[in-house]
Amino acid sequence: MLRRWLNTHKHRRQARAAAELDAWLASLTYVLETCSEALRSLEPDADIGVTLDRVDRELMRFRDHAADIRPRLRLASPSLAETVRRATDDTYHLRNHTHAYLLRWKARQQQTSTGGPYGIHSLREMEEAHLRASDAARRLRSELAVFSPEIQELVDAWAGKE
Repeated sequence: MLRRWLNTHKHRRQARAAAELDAWLASLTYVLETCSEALRSLEPDADIGVTLDRVDRELMRFRDHAADIRPRLRLASPSLAETVRRATDDTYHLRNHTHAYLLRWKARQQQTSTGGPYGIHSLREMEEAHLRASDAARRLRSELAVFSPEIQELVDAWAGKE
Protein backbone atom coordinates (compact mmCIF):
# COMPACT_ATOMS: atom_id res chain seq x y z
CA MET A 1 0.00 0.00 0.00
CA LEU A 2 2.79 2.39 0.92
CA ARG A 3 4.68 1.47 -2.23
CA ARG A 4 1.62 2.20 -4.36
CA TRP A 5 1.19 5.58 -2.65
CA LEU A 6 4.88 6.40 -3.21
CA ASN A 7 4.65 5.42 -6.86
CA THR A 8 1.54 7.56 -7.33
CA HIS A 9 3.25 10.50 -5.65
CA LYS A 10 6.36 10.00 -7.80
CA HIS A 11 4.26 9.91 -10.99
CA ARG A 12 2.46 13.10 -9.98
CA ARG A 13 5.77 14.90 -9.33
CA GLN A 14 7.08 13.71 -12.67
CA ALA A 15 3.92 14.82 -14.45
CA ARG A 16 4.18 18.27 -12.84
CA ALA A 17 7.84 18.49 -13.82
CA ALA A 18 6.96 17.47 -17.38
CA ALA A 19 4.28 20.15 -17.55
CA GLU A 20 6.70 22.80 -16.20
CA LEU A 21 9.44 21.81 -18.65
CA ASP A 22 6.98 21.83 -21.53
CA ALA A 23 5.68 25.24 -20.43
CA TRP A 24 9.27 26.53 -20.18
CA LEU A 25 9.89 25.45 -23.76
CA ALA A 26 6.63 27.02 -24.94
CA SER A 27 7.48 30.30 -23.19
CA LEU A 28 10.96 30.36 -24.71
CA THR A 29 9.48 29.76 -28.16
CA TYR A 30 6.89 32.50 -27.64
CA VAL A 31 9.48 35.06 -26.55
CA LEU A 32 11.76 34.10 -29.44
CA GLU A 33 8.96 34.40 -32.01
CA THR A 34 7.60 37.66 -30.59
CA CYS A 35 11.03 39.28 -30.52
CA SER A 36 11.91 37.95 -33.97
CA GLU A 37 8.68 39.33 -35.41
CA ALA A 38 9.37 42.74 -33.86
CA LEU A 39 12.87 42.72 -35.35
CA ARG A 40 11.63 41.76 -38.83
CA SER A 41 8.88 44.24 -39.40
CA LEU A 42 7.90 47.46 -37.74
CA GLU A 43 5.22 49.63 -39.25
CA PRO A 44 5.67 53.40 -39.00
CA ASP A 45 2.69 53.58 -36.63
CA ALA A 46 3.55 50.43 -34.64
CA ASP A 47 2.87 50.43 -30.92
CA ILE A 48 6.00 48.92 -29.40
CA GLY A 49 4.39 48.99 -25.96
CA VAL A 50 2.24 46.00 -26.87
CA THR A 51 5.27 43.95 -27.88
CA LEU A 52 7.24 45.02 -24.82
CA ASP A 53 4.35 44.12 -22.54
CA ARG A 54 3.72 40.72 -24.16
CA VAL A 55 7.37 39.73 -23.88
CA ASP A 56 7.68 40.88 -20.27
CA ARG A 57 4.49 39.12 -19.20
CA GLU A 58 5.65 35.89 -20.81
CA LEU A 59 9.07 36.25 -19.19
CA MET A 60 7.43 36.32 -15.75
CA ARG A 61 5.90 32.91 -16.47
CA PHE A 62 9.14 31.76 -18.08
CA ARG A 63 11.12 32.68 -14.94
CA ASP A 64 8.72 30.69 -12.76
CA HIS A 65 8.89 27.64 -15.01
CA ALA A 66 12.69 27.79 -15.10
CA ALA A 67 12.89 27.99 -11.30
CA ASP A 68 10.48 25.08 -10.88
CA ILE A 69 12.30 22.71 -13.23
CA ARG A 70 15.89 23.58 -12.28
CA PRO A 71 16.29 21.21 -9.28
CA ARG A 72 14.59 18.25 -10.95
CA LEU A 73 16.50 18.77 -14.17
CA ARG A 74 19.85 18.90 -12.36
CA LEU A 75 19.12 15.45 -10.94
CA ALA A 76 17.85 13.97 -14.20
CA SER A 77 20.46 15.37 -16.59
CA PRO A 78 23.14 17.81 -15.43
CA SER A 79 24.24 18.56 -19.00
CA LEU A 80 20.68 19.32 -20.08
CA ALA A 81 20.22 21.43 -16.94
CA GLU A 82 23.21 23.53 -17.99
CA THR A 83 21.82 23.85 -21.52
CA VAL A 84 18.46 25.00 -20.11
CA ARG A 85 20.23 27.52 -17.86
CA ARG A 86 22.15 28.96 -20.81
CA ALA A 87 19.02 29.10 -22.95
CA THR A 88 17.19 30.87 -20.13
CA ASP A 89 19.97 33.44 -19.90
CA ASP A 90 20.02 33.83 -23.68
CA THR A 91 16.28 34.43 -23.70
CA TYR A 92 16.72 37.32 -21.28
CA HIS A 93 19.58 38.68 -23.40
CA LEU A 94 17.32 38.51 -26.45
CA ARG A 95 14.64 40.41 -24.59
CA ASN A 96 17.07 43.10 -23.47
CA HIS A 97 18.59 43.58 -26.92
CA THR A 98 15.18 43.62 -28.60
CA HIS A 99 13.86 46.16 -26.13
CA ALA A 100 16.93 48.35 -26.65
CA TYR A 101 16.34 48.27 -30.39
CA LEU A 102 12.62 48.98 -30.12
CA LEU A 103 13.19 51.95 -27.83
CA ARG A 104 15.81 53.40 -30.18
CA TRP A 105 13.52 52.78 -33.15
CA LYS A 106 10.64 54.54 -31.41
CA ALA A 107 12.84 57.52 -30.51
CA ARG A 108 13.88 57.79 -34.16
CA GLN A 109 10.24 57.62 -35.29
CA GLN A 110 9.28 60.37 -32.89
CA GLN A 111 12.18 62.56 -33.99
CA THR A 112 11.43 62.18 -37.67
CA SER A 113 7.69 62.76 -37.21
CA THR A 114 8.29 66.05 -35.41
CA GLY A 115 10.87 67.16 -37.92
CA GLY A 116 13.58 67.25 -35.29
CA PRO A 117 17.17 66.36 -36.01
CA TYR A 118 18.17 62.77 -35.70
CA GLY A 119 21.90 62.36 -35.90
CA ILE A 120 23.99 59.69 -37.50
CA HIS A 121 25.17 58.63 -34.05
CA SER A 122 21.60 57.79 -32.98
CA LEU A 123 20.96 55.96 -36.23
CA ARG A 124 24.13 53.92 -35.74
CA GLU A 125 23.09 53.04 -32.18
CA MET A 126 19.72 51.86 -33.45
CA GLU A 127 21.30 49.73 -36.16
CA GLU A 128 23.81 48.24 -33.72
CA ALA A 129 21.00 47.42 -31.30
CA HIS A 130 19.12 45.73 -34.15
CA LEU A 131 22.23 43.73 -35.05
CA ARG A 132 22.77 42.58 -31.44
CA ALA A 133 19.12 41.59 -31.10
CA SER A 134 19.11 39.76 -34.44
CA ASP A 135 22.29 37.88 -33.49
CA ALA A 136 20.78 36.93 -30.12
CA ALA A 137 17.62 35.65 -31.85
CA ARG A 138 19.60 33.68 -34.43
CA ARG A 139 21.81 32.12 -31.73
CA LEU A 140 18.82 31.17 -29.56
CA ARG A 141 16.95 29.72 -32.55
CA SER A 142 19.92 27.49 -33.43
CA GLU A 143 20.31 26.38 -29.80
CA LEU A 144 16.61 25.59 -29.64
CA ALA A 145 16.85 23.42 -32.74
CA VAL A 146 19.63 21.41 -31.10
CA PHE A 147 18.19 20.84 -27.62
CA SER A 148 14.45 20.88 -28.30
CA PRO A 149 14.24 17.17 -29.21
CA GLU A 150 16.09 16.23 -26.02
CA ILE A 151 13.72 18.39 -23.97
CA GLN A 152 10.71 16.80 -25.65
CA GLU A 153 12.04 13.29 -24.96
CA LEU A 154 12.46 14.17 -21.29
CA VAL A 155 8.97 15.69 -21.13
CA ASP A 156 7.53 12.52 -22.68
CA ALA A 157 9.48 10.30 -20.28
CA TRP A 158 8.38 12.29 -17.23
CA ALA A 159 4.79 12.39 -18.44
CA GLY A 160 4.82 8.61 -18.90
CA LYS A 161 4.31 8.74 -22.68
CA GLU A 162 7.23 6.45 -23.42
